[in-house]
Amino acid sequence: MLAHFQAAVRSTTAAALLACAAFAAQDARSSTRSATIAPDAATLGEHGPSTSFELTSAYFGTLSVWAEADHADLYMRLEDEHGALLAEDDDTGGGTTPWIRHTTPAGVRFTLRVSVKNANAPTALRLEVRELEETDATRRAYENASSGLEETRVSQASGDHVGARERLTAVADALLADAAIRGSVSFHKALMQIGRQFAEWSDGAACLKVALVRRDAMRGWYPPLSEAWVEVHHEICNAYLQLEARADALVACAESLELFEGSFPKGNVNISIARLAYGQALSRAQQLEEARDQMERAVADARAGTSDALHILYMEDELASVLYALGLHEDSRRLHQHCVDQLESQFPADDRFLMSARNNLAASLSELGDKRGALAMHQRNLAIAERSWDHDHPERLNYALNVGVCKLALGDAAEALPLLEDVRATLARLDL
Repeated sequence: MLAHFQAAVRSTTAAALLACAAFAAQDARSSTRSATIAPDAATLGEHGPSTSFELTSAYFGTLSVWAEADHADLYMRLEDEHGALLAEDDDTGGGTTPWIRHTTPAGVRFTLRVSVKNANAPTALRLEVRELEETDATRRAYENASSGLEETRVSQASGDHVGARERLTAVADALLADAAIRGSVSFHKALMQIGRQFAEWSDGAACLKVALVRRDAMRGWYPPLSEAWVEVHHEICNAYLQLEARADALVACAESLELFEGSFPKGNVNISIARLAYGQALSRAQQLEEARDQMERAVADARAGTSDALHILYMEDELASVLYALGLHEDSRRLHQHCVDQLESQFPADDRFLMSARNNLAASLSELGDKRGALAMHQRNLAIAERSWDHDHPERLNYALNVGVCKLALGDAAEALPLLEDVRATLARLDL
């Protein structure tokens, strides 16, 4: 099944890259140049034989350049017209692609030097040049978005959750409606910040809307394996997961994993994170054995690599949930219990991940017949939620619902029914 989805994604990715090239070629702010570096060409220090290109900026903004070559490791440096070094890069563009971004006014001349490492044959390379223009309009849009984002955070801190979401939605809509600013770094940066706030609120629909526009605006303007391009695909994957859009999540998360594997070196923590998300998509599609395989690989890679303890515990907790879905309830309970024990030894009781892990452990305990153990977990979470958030906070309502359902299962209808009715009435009042 994995091979099937990867093959499908490869075709889609290739088509998307061709579309990127066609799109970029139509815009005066973008160009593609080519050259061949001979093995005996003049060397660029210790970086191997090289070639050079002359550039002149046409706009005020960000000069973005990257170099690509099949089966070759490139290095790149940007110099001013006097030969002074302005910037250099090895592989920021993902894989072995060097990528330089440099802020510049219009009419400035540059020399770009590209070298190839360990060359023993002629190397054909492509130089992609993009100019992301900044204007008064783009700067004003970014300032408006930043101030609007700060206002939403103030509203959120004051307990006005509905007002905060409405304010941020209005800020996002204003930004998305301004097509003239989409080719600027300011636009991409503002959308990234807005998207992260929606993600913090677990607002999958808003995250998806912002991420799709951001991806389309970035298409052809960023290296196809750069962290920025890979990240926006991961945001789309996560948004589909939040929305329980199973088919879309499966495709998006498979594509995200493929991009991460192409962008980062083997063993990088980001690959295990993308693999976990793909496992989550498989789980939601009820492909549980495949999900287990991907999640176990993600956990093993994270343990063997540079992942911190928190990332590993998150992955283990997700794996435990798949074991639960597979009916392996005792295995699930042991792994959930391990996660809770480790988190409680390292984090305060109101840590949101710890609260989620307690919730998952409660589900395993309940399935194994320990309803009172499950109730104790839910009551602890509810007590923390009531100290931390106001009555209408979505997470407090969720924990109250869990306590009510658990009490009802234990036959304590006298306490369960008023609690459940309060949750129902609150959700109706908030139109949630």
